[in-house]
Amino acid sequence: MHTIRLRGPWEQQPLAGGLIQYLRRFHRPTGLEVGAQVWLVVETAAEVALNDTPLGDSPGRFDVTELLAPSNTLVVSAAGGLATDGLARLEIG
Repeated sequence: MHTIRLRGPWEQQPLAGGLIQYLRRFHRPTGLEVGAQVWLVVETAAEVALNDTPLGDSPGRFDVTELLAPSNTLVVSAAGGLATDGLARLEIG
């Protein structure tokens, strides 16, 4: 399994109720083999969406293989003050 950590830069925008929308753009991983699966892992309590498609609540591990585009937008809505360095990662297997 190969892991890609989605580190900065993360954009942050305040939402109602003290939540923060964390937004991160990234490109589709290169060199994906036929049949490879890509999982998005978010390990904090949040609502998660990829390319405007809600994935559900986390913490969780989401199969995003079919949702990946050449350019992607990940949105994580969570309580403010999160460390974005370990907020999300891709696991390829």
